[in-house]
Amino acid sequence: MNAPANSTKTSDLRLEEMTRILDVASELRTRQELIERQLHLDAVKDDLRKRLLAGAKVSGEPVTAEQVDVAVEQYFDNLHAYQDPPGGIGTFFAKLYVRCGCWIPMIALFLIVTTAGYFTFRALA
Repeated sequence: MNAPANSTKTSDLRLEEMTRILDVASELRTRQELIERQLHLDAVKDDLRKRLLAGAKVSGEPVTAEQVDVAVEQYFDNLHAYQDPPGGIGTFFAKLYVRCGCWIPMIALFLIVTTAGYFTFRALA
């Protein structure tokens, strides 16, 4: 079969296009390596244990390997656990802001009705 007339050959690509293609390939490879590192949780835990023990040794902190193991396991057990934020005025305003889509129309309707009622009774008086 004949190739289309507008198809490009590798030798026809400009330097900028080749560089862009190589950059995309490099970025994909880098991201794939990052994903593979992050999905190997046991290797991440072992690396964290080693770094914590080395840091404790440098700082002179008397920490045993068992204590580090318990701390690492507890950290990863609670890593993705959700906890409600503590109550307070900031939390109240944050929730009010999030729900403003349902409050603003009601407040606007209240203001319109109140204003219309005020001017209606004022005109009658």
